[in-house]
Amino acid sequence: MNFKFTKIQIKKINMICLFIIFLALIFINNQKSYIVYAGSNYSTIKRTESSEILFDCLETKIEILRDKIDQFSRKKNELLKEIDTVDKELLSLNLKIKNKSHFNVSKSFLKYQISCLKSKKNNLKTNLYDLHLEITELELKLRKKLDLLTKK
Repeated sequence: MNFKFTKIQIKKINMICLFIIFLALIFINNQKSYIVYAGSNYSTIKRTESSEILFDCLETKIEILRDKIDQFSRKKNELLKEIDTVDKELLSLNLKIKNKSHFNVSKSFLKYQISCLKSKKNNLKTNLYDLHLEITELELKLRKKLDLLTKK
């Protein structure tokens, strides 16, 4: 009989210990703070129910802004490649004029092609400048969102 009593007490003590460990794990999980990368700084954000919803919303907005910045940077790279090809074409046409190796094409037509290429190059440069402005604007918005995220 004494043996049964000690078994029951040991089971109760084990259950109480497991319950205390369970409560400790829950408490540690609620006290846990999350580290967020914001530029060159790491900051911590403590979780609450209201801030968690705001955090998720800001995270999605940040991801959308990063995707837009990536798309614009790809377009910027394409424009830079086009500008390089136009420069190469301009150089080849200028060499044709200087070397007088254009037997079937008149000099005025080559000059017309050069002027068209120059206008195309100028248009590409203005598009590149506009893209650069949009990228910087999006980066500023992204920094503001990250600042809001770190302040909360």
